[in-house]
This record gives sequence, C-alpha cells and structure tokens, in this order.
Amino acid sequence: MPLDDREKDILELLSYNESTSIKELSKKLFISEPTVRRDLTSLEAEGKVIRTHGGVLLKPLGLDENLPLYIREREHNDEKILIAKKAVSLIHDGNLIMLDSSTSSLSIIPFLKDFKEIIVVTNSAKASVMLGELKIKNYCTGGQLINNSLAFVGSHAEKYLKSFNADICFISVRTLTVEGILTDNAVEENNIRKVMLGASKRKVLLLDSRKIGKPCIHNLCSVEDITDIISEKSFSKNVYTAKAKLW
Repeated sequence: MPLDDREKDILELLSYNESTSIKELSKKLFISEPTVRRDLTSLEAEGKVIRTHGGVLLKPLGLDENLPLYIREREHNDEKILIAKKAVSLIHDGNLIMLDSSTSSLSIIPFLKDFKEIIVVTNSAKASVMLGELKIKNYCTGGQLINNSLAFVGSHAEKYLKSFNADICFISVRTLTVEGILTDNAVEENNIRKVMLGASKRKVLLLDSRKIGKPCIHNLCSVEDITDIISEKSFSKNVYTAKAKLW
C-alpha cells in the first residue's frame, strides 16, 4: 500500500478512537508494526498525530477546524447515500442548484447523471470536477481555496454566488443543536452557506441524525431559515419547526 494511502487510513482509524495502539493499527491495516511506527513518525512530524506510550492519537483540532475532506468522505457513507437519494427527489430538470462543499452535498452528485437540463453552482473544487466528469453544466466560484476541504471561500466567492438566482440549495453543517441552530467550526464556509441560502428559493439541510448535539463555535442560522430537512431517519420534532419539512 502506498505511503499516502496508509497515512490516510491511519488518520481515519484515529478519527474514531481517542487513542489506538501500534499493535491495533498494524492488525487493522495489515501492515507490520515497524511500518506503522515509520508512518507515525512521519505524521507526527507533520503535526497530525500525537505519540503516546505504546500508542498514538489524532492531534486535537483547533476550534475553527474541521476534519479533512478525505476523512469526512468516509464517515457514515450509508447514511449519506440514503440522504442523497431523498435529496434528488426534490430536483427537477431546469433547476439551478447550489451545492456547498460538504461531503453530504458531494454524495448527491452521482445521482444527478440522469437529469438533462440542470445547472449547478458550487464553491467546491471537487464537486466541480465530479460534475464535469458527468457532463453536467456547472459554475465554480473560485476564490481562496481551503486545502482541508477543497472549498473556495472569501469575498470573491461570496460575490460570485450573489450573481445567481437558485431554485434550490443543499447544505450541511457539523451539528444541529437541540435548540434548532445550525453550527459549524469552519466560519468562512458558513459564510458561503449563508449566501447560498439567501440566493435560493428552497433551502435544504442535509442532516445525518448523528449530528444533532452540542454546538460548534459558529452559528449559521436557525431551522426557521430552512425550508426542508433531509435525514436518513426521523428524529425528535423538538429540534425543528413546523416550517421546515422533514424528509
């Protein structure tokens, strides 16, 4: 297995555990313990992990940081597919669609291939490439690229989004609080989402039900500002208002 792939797999495993031993990593990744130690030395030098006695843990994120895209893409894939399939049922040919840079929005893209007349506007470099591969007409904002998420942010991206009138936008955030507030650690990406919501008639939150919980550092908006919530399963109605339709 190439070094980059091994390191990504190590980081993914660590994202699910507070601490993991070298022996456990060796067993789960089917590589030798000396190889694990060399990879951990490299990851420690890059500031991504912290070595402990006999083990290792993922370096805690800063308050304004999210997990890298390649790790988030592997989180709860089955749930994301269920959410994506529901989301596509809201799309019609002729729609102009906005997609944020979340992995939940990325999960929708493979299901857009049968539409003939849609246009997608996104701030995600990866989404734009995926759409292009499916020959779906799309516009990408450009702007300052956030390396961890491959998302464009900043005033240029925000101004570009304001030039469009969308039929529907799909966004996701790190958590929805029980009080009904959408929150995330990535402030600049939240600013992009706010513009997308303002530019769209229908405003759809893609929500893995596991994301209901304590707030992150930045509030995006209230569920009062959302028209639809799509989740993989139903959840308590005390976290959303009657105004937002639950799918």
